[in-house]
Amino acid sequence: MNLFEALKHIEKRPAMYFSDPISLVLLDAFVLGFMTALDAEDIRGENGFEFEYFNPWLIGAVSAAIPQNHGWMKRIEHVAKDDQEGVTLFFDLMRKFSNGRLTVEHQDTEPKILKWRQGTGKMKLEDFQEIEETIVRFELVSHEFSKTQFRIGYNENNFRVYVEPFIGDKILHTLRFTEIVENY
Repeated sequence: MNLFEALKHIEKRPAMYFSDPISLVLLDAFVLGFMTALDAEDIRGENGFEFEYFNPWLIGAVSAAIPQNHGWMKRIEHVAKDDQEGVTLFFDLMRKFSNGRLTVEHQDTEPKILKWRQGTGKMKLEDFQEIEETIVRFELVSHEFSKTQFRIGYNENNFRVYVEPFIGDKILHTLRFTEIVENY
């Protein structure tokens, strides 16, 4: 069962999953726990869209102004009049996100070198790993229910290494990925 299937079950019978009345806080904890338990970055909806894109997608799907560094729960709380309306809105938005039609425009490009530093919160800045990727192909992905578009870059091995969500000319929080292959 993936995250989206689990959320469908929760929507139908929330009392089977939560002893307290369902709330956005409980849903947020469930989603975080689910993703942590699976150690999953690759949770996809029926349309192939990955859950990690949900927050930037939501910026373009909900028209109320709120700073971009807030998570999905705060965005929904901002537009809902109470927690129950927020829960209903969450499930509606999740359905639209995971089932909405995607438009993918392939953009061939000149290779572009991307550099960044990667590490954890427990590391000193000087211990961060230097990453350099050459992006050889970009896709521009649009979703029917959001104004947010996603520019996705792939390396020569066809691994996704860069995701740049934007609305109009405003770039949102960029996501960078690396593929690590260990040889034994």
